[in-house]
Formats: sequence, C-alpha cells, structure tokens
Amino acid sequence: MLSYERLALPRLASGRSRTFRRVLRDPLTVAGCGIVAVLAAVAIAAPWLTLHNPILIDLHERLLPPGPGHPLGTDDLGRDIYSRIIAGSRISLQAGFLVLIFAVAIGTLVGGVSGYLGGWAEEAMMRVTDMFLAFPPLVLAMAVAAALGRGLTNAMIAVVFVWWPWYARLVRSQVLTLKEREYVLAARAQGAGPAKILVRHVLPNTSSQIVVQASLDVGYAILVTASLGFIGLGAQPPLPEWGAMIAQGRTYLLDDWWYPTFPGLAIMLTVLGFNLIGDGLRDALDPRSGGGRRG
Repeated sequence: MLSYERLALPRLASGRSRTFRRVLRDPLTVAGCGIVAVLAAVAIAAPWLTLHNPILIDLHERLLPPGPGHPLGTDDLGRDIYSRIIAGSRISLQAGFLVLIFAVAIGTLVGGVSGYLGGWAEEAMMRVTDMFLAFPPLVLAMAVAAALGRGLTNAMIAVVFVWWPWYARLVRSQVLTLKEREYVLAARAQGAGPAKILVRHVLPNTSSQIVVQASLDVGYAILVTASLGFIGLGAQPPLPEWGAMIAQGRTYLLDDWWYPTFPGLAIMLTVLGFNLIGDGLRDALDPRSGGGRRG
C-alpha cells in the first residue's frame, strides 16, 4: 500500500535547490543577505567591536563631531555613538527576532487550528483575530505598551500582541486549501488523527509563505520597536536602543547632525536588508514571478 507520507513529499530537495539558485541569481537579494550577515556578525561580536563603554558618561567629551577617537561622534552625555550603535544592534536584532518567533508561533497555532477544524471554532477564532486587525498596528502597539508600562520587554510584548493576527490569517488561508489535498485525505483514510495530520502534513506545507512573510516582517518589527522607543515606551536609558537614541538626539539635529543621523541610518540599513531578502524569497517561491524582480 502506498504510504500517505510519500504522497506528501513531492521532490522537496529539488524544489529547495531551485529556490536557492533563484535567490543567488538576484543581486539585490544577495546584497540584502550581505547586509543582514554583517549586522548579525556585528551583534554577535558587539562586546569586542565597541571602542568605549556604551553607557559611560563623560561630560568633557559631549557632542564631539566624528573624529579619530570617536568615529561617529559623541552624544550630549559624552558617550561614544559608534559604540552605542554597535551595542544597540544586539538589542534591536534580538527584539525583532523574538517578536517574530512568538508572533509566528501564536498566529500559526490559531490559524492552523481554526482553518483545519472549521465550524464554530473557526468562526470564534477569526472574529477575535478581526478585532485585533481592526486597529492600526502601531496605534494598538502604543496603547498596549502604555498599558503595560515602559520598558523593552513590554514593548516587545505589545508588538507580538498586534502582529500575530496577520500570521493567523495567512496560515488559515493556506490550511483551508491544503486540508483537501490528496495526501491529507490519504492520511485520514489510514486513521491519522487531526492533530497528527495538522502538525506533520498541513502546517509544514505552509512554511514557505511563513518564511517569506517573516523575512519581510523582521525589519518592520525592529522599526515598530524602535518607534516605541522613540516615543518613550520602549527601551529606557541608558540602554543604547536605536529608537531611543534618535529621540534623545532629535533636538540636536541642526547643530550636531551626527547624534540622531547615525542611529537612523542603522535602522534604515537593517530594514532595507531584511526587505531585500523578503522580496527575493517571495519572487523565488512564486512561480508567476519567474524568480526575479520586475523592472
């Protein structure tokens, strides 16, 4: 008898190989991978790359322009901006990835269960999801963060709170299609239970869409977390978080431009790198795109 597990494995190795080749053929995607790789390396090696203590105050060196001792200048408290950006890379990347991990996990669970079970369970879960989607994400994140209190952890919880419904919707739409496939019907015929079918055969086949969306959302999660830090609801001083650094330096923009500019450039490059990767993966995994960007 033909096993239903074989029906669920349509040449995965060759498909992954083709996707990898398509990604490598796109120079913008390769550039995005390079940016993210450099950022990850900087975050990992941050303790060894900083030139000064990122939270040490030295009022004798306040607001120094970029120079040999301070490549990106100093802030209003004499702290080295280069060292603070390097140290902040670990905070921002960690926040972005943790937000996405929890948002994807919650959204996948809700979307997978509701899409597979259907009926009143689906209706109840999707109405709750719609309640979250009814509000602009940043506004809702601000409200949740304000209710929880200031701090980086609470800001991350707030972003997860508003981000998981998007993955619930994405996974549910995929599950509604996949649960009627031949290998799922074969699994049911052989006595597999709903939980086993969902975990082993349905949800794994939604992974490509989740990976593409998550690669795009990492940058946005970092941006939203930085936005909460900018308005004072995220990381609190003296933590060298990029959004908080921009908030502290915005009043010095005209005279001491380097203070808010370099943290802003760090956020821009991070978001750009993840967006380039996400666009490349989306084009490579979408058969209608031809594996490349349309000019």
